Amino acid sequence: ANNLNSLAQVLSKKYQLSDKGSLIWRMLKRRVGLNPLKLHTEVEQLMRRALAIDEASYGMSHTTVACDLNNLALLLRRMNRLREALSLQKRCVLIYLKDYRQAGHAHVNLVSALASYSAINHEMFPGLDDLGLILLLRKDFKDEAGLDSESFKSLLTQLSL
Repeated sequence: ANNLNSLAQVLSKKYQLSDKGSLIWRMLKRRVGLNPLKLHTEVEQLMRRALAIDEASYGMSHTTVACDLNNLALLLRRMNRLREALSLQKRCVLIYLKDYRQAGHAHVNLVSALASYSAINHEMFPGLDDLGLILLLRKDFKDEAGLDSESFKSLLTQLSL
């Protein structure tokens, strides 16, 4: 129930809904008796809907969309749907990296998004060492995000790799 209350508060704040009066709050409060899998499924549907709304409102490569992707990836990771989580997390990181390249400074969520990407990879590939992770990061992000070698090295430094 505490996780449910926390989720309802986060959703209410994100979409500027009054806490206890919001439709989302009431919907989630009614669902407290559901088993965790059903609850996660319902939360996933709401998060996918929020993602679709933000994609339509801001565009596919906006940092608000990246935040939605990160949150959905975290939920899928918790549900042990690691391949889906990794795919969404990769898209999230790419958005933040492209923003980094354009803005000239890292978005406040970039390092945590990369850490989540790394954690998912470590869960999928338990024997993955730092060199393997660096190679994955290079393969997945360096060219696609348009980073030069110096920017990529700086990124690795931020990740303590």
